[in-house]
Amino acid sequence: HPSLSGIDVRYRYDPGTHIPFRDGSFTYINLQDFVEHVADIAALLEEVHRVAADRALVTVRFPHYSSPGAHNDITHRKFLGCRSFDHFDPNTKYGSTYGYFNQSKPPIPFRIESGALDCLGVRPGFLARLLFRLAKKSKMMEHYLGVLLPLRNVSLNLVVDKSTRDQRDLVR
Repeated sequence: HPSLSGIDVRYRYDPGTHIPFRDGSFTYINLQDFVEHVADIAALLEEVHRVAADRALVTVRFPHYSSPGAHNDITHRKFLGCRSFDHFDPNTKYGSTYGYFNQSKPPIPFRIESGALDCLGVRPGFLARLLFRLAKKSKMMEHYLGVLLPLRNVSLNLVVDKSTRDQRDLVR
């Protein structure tokens, strides 16, 4: 909403609940150090997709599954890697093949615009983006990087794609 421009809204999400904002309310949503605590990430992203405007930026950061930080926090419910969100991007192998969404509903597409893989001692930037690209090459490459390097966090920039969802709604 234009009158809320620049307002920082914080909301505590409870699984399976409706986020109390109108459709298309936000142009930027930050899910930093959050998704690993949620049991049903697909349900969360469905709500994020609903309250986000078309082409909204959604930033996501979570500990890489090989990071000690992923396993030391007993509130973590998911262990995620560089390809975990590919299921929500129809332009990726996993997204086009499996499409991680409830089959009775239209998909919840996002486009993965960029990603970075933090490593202890590596500042965000070119090297973190390069590590992310290397890890996305294959499951084995991601595994080897996790064994060889002290990986910490995966950071993603997702762009909401409502045009794909709207087209599929028309077909149903």
